[in-house]
Amino acid sequence: MNDILLITGPEEHDDELVTAAAAVHPHRVTVLMEADAPTWTWDETNAARERADRLAGIITRAERATGALVVGLFGDPRRLDTTAFDAVLTVEDSATRLAAVA
Repeated sequence: MNDILLITGPEEHDDELVTAAAAVHPHRVTVLMEADAPTWTWDETNAARERADRLAGIITRAERATGALVVGLFGDPRRLDTTAFDAVLTVEDSATRLAAVA
């Protein structure tokens, strides 16, 4: 697999998501953290800093685990064209388990 998308879920499943990414041996990984605040880039609140720190941590762990080029972004997953990715991995909310999304 070349390109995969990781869509974050609950923070306690971040390590599982990174492990799942490593299992598919990607060349490129995009990490998407859901955020609806259009001002997140200049938001100085503690919540915004924690969200940015979390994303940075996932990017770092994914790079170390996969050896892939890893980028991260905030946004609405419904607005992203997922057809460009070979796989989309996320955590299912209902079962709190990893799921590959078509």
